[in-house]
Amino acid sequence: MNTLAIRTNIKRVREDKGYSQSQMAEKLHMDERNYKRIENGEKKIMDLDMLGRIAEALDTDWAELVSGEVVNIENNGTANDNSSPSVGYHNEVTVNNFPPELKKAYEDLIAQLHIVLEQKDKTINLLMELQGKK
Repeated sequence: MNTLAIRTNIKRVREDKGYSQSQMAEKLHMDERNYKRIENGEKKIMDLDMLGRIAEALDTDWAELVSGEVVNIENNGTANDNSSPSVGYHNEVTVNNFPPELKKAYEDLIAQLHIVLEQKDKTINLLMELQGKK
């Protein structure tokens, strides 16, 4: 992913929403200097958690921060009717009108999230075993 583009998109969305860097820092529960370092590229943001927190603070989808465009991600998963998106984890996400490289980036992120979820489940199971609850 192009970190310069992501930082530029974060700044653009922040300014479009009328937030100052100080307000963003407050929303993210961080020092204003640290937030400024994110936008200036002095601090890395390629952590999914931080990118998600920034997107939430900006009331936008992280996909907009990555792509620079407002995007619609439609999760068709296993829902039988098309009136509402399905809920839960599915192996297939339908992404419409994305360039192939962006679709690949999303697929890579989804794969990473699945790994994190598997690790979380293993950790919970281990903790439950250690506490004698399993």
